[in-house]
Amino acid sequence: MGCDIHLFVEKKTSVNGIDTWVNCDNWRLNPYYDGSIENGRQYEHHSLYQGRNYGLFGILAHVRGHSEKVISDPRGLPSGVSDIVKIHSDHWGIDGHSHSYFTLRELTDYLSENPTILVEGMIPPESITKLEKSGQTPTMSAGFTTMEGWDYRTWEEESPLDRLVVTITERLKDEFFIFNDEKIKEFDEKIRIVFWFDN
Repeated sequence: MGCDIHLFVEKKTSVNGIDTWVNCDNWRLNPYYDGSIENGRQYEHHSLYQGRNYGLFGILAHVRGHSEKVISDPRGLPSGVSDIVKIHSDHWGIDGHSHSYFTLRELTDYLSENPTILVEGMIPPESITKLEKSGQTPTMSAGFTTMEGWDYRTWEEESPLDRLVVTITERLKDEFFIFNDEKIKEFDEKIRIVFWFDN
């Protein structure tokens, strides 16, 4: 059975003069919603992250992946989590696990110290040749196989966290109207991801 991530984005903003974390995800009206549970929710969440990358899950929370260094053990939901994220978390109940959160600054700090990850597996003969001669990383690997010519290798790849950081940075720029990249550091603790997993 596969494992999926449920990832939400929140920004810190002033609401009636009080710093408050509010959801800043994209939501779309469900055209089939008629008030019944059978037709889903009125608004559908379109997460900033779509996919199932166990390397990323390992970095974020030691879930499924074999990351050498996790950013932090799961912290639970943050204090002041937005109402909509809490509702979605409660909906998953005991089927949701490893709840956690990180600000963009925490993610970029980790990424600057860990720009690559170590990957291992059995790869086909043509991938072995490319890896050894030119350093070209394999496009496929297996934990184990008896296929002829496949052999175990280790190699480094760009961290899967990189693409997530780029995407969150773009959301930050949109939410805070940042047009100069030098301003990002002034706001990178005012945007965060909140997430959990299900199997």
